[in-house]
Amino acid sequence: MSDGQEVEAAEPERVLRAFLEYLPQAGPSDLWRVEVLDAWVEPPNAVCVLFRHELADSVGVLGHRSVYPPHVERGDPESSGRELVEDIYEPLGNVVLRKDPATGISWVGVVPPAPFPVRPPTQD
Repeated sequence: MSDGQEVEAAEPERVLRAFLEYLPQAGPSDLWRVEVLDAWVEPPNAVCVLFRHELADSVGVLGHRSVYPPHVERGDPESSGRELVEDIYEPLGNVVLRKDPATGISWVGVVPPAPFPVRPPTQD
């Protein structure tokens, strides 16, 4: 029996898994070149992706933080993973970037006073 927290905690992992599975299908032949450098779940309910975008070379490394739910399609974390791929491949346009002075990463989706995301240590 689930207390609801396990289900909630699993959603970001499902978003991340769908993102990583869908990413190769949206490759450079379809859109601009994007290089994903890293991606992780930020507990309790966010997914963070570090990447470089061909149309934003002057910006350097970009970070994208997305909080879930809600999902693109209600109750479907995988739909949010696919949408995250689309968001990352889109040109930046008028998006607001917030640069982390400690890492130099320019973040999308990190609004003050929220702290900048930090990659959790990997478990061996």
